[in-house]
Amino acid sequence: MKGMSTLKTLAIFVFWSLFLLTEMSGQVVINEINLVTGPESGQFVELYGPPNAPLTGHSLVMVKSVLSGGNFGAVVEAVVDLESQSLDGSGFLLIEGGPWTNSLLGLVLAEDAASSFVVGETPVFDGVADAVLYGNTSVTSPQMAPL
Repeated sequence: MKGMSTLKTLAIFVFWSLFLLTEMSGQVVINEINLVTGPESGQFVELYGPPNAPLTGHSLVMVKSVLSGGNFGAVVEAVVDLESQSLDGSGFLLIEGGPWTNSLLGLVLAEDAASSFVVGETPVFDGVADAVLYGNTSVTSPQMAPL
């Protein structure tokens, strides 16, 4: 009887693993980033997902931490409109850097149009496809609290 229970547990694990891999394979994600080298000096963000996938309704949002009145907040540093872009035949898109700072709190692949965000204001996301946060990402970090 114990062997049958172990077999059922293994079958459930394999099923969910395959299900999750199938679900994730259709998603566009942030694959690689370089924001360290300085504005317009080798910075880039690379996205990866299904080949030729359109990025309609997506934007890349750079968010930084700000301290105002003794409280930390998050504001939009820059926004890249991905509306008219799509991944290439291998599933990649390279976005070359603009004047991005390397003091960003996070990089968000938003499921929102670029027009939804205003530089210098607090971002509100209706959907997030993927995100990368920098620094102390502990939930107790005051810089991370706004996100």
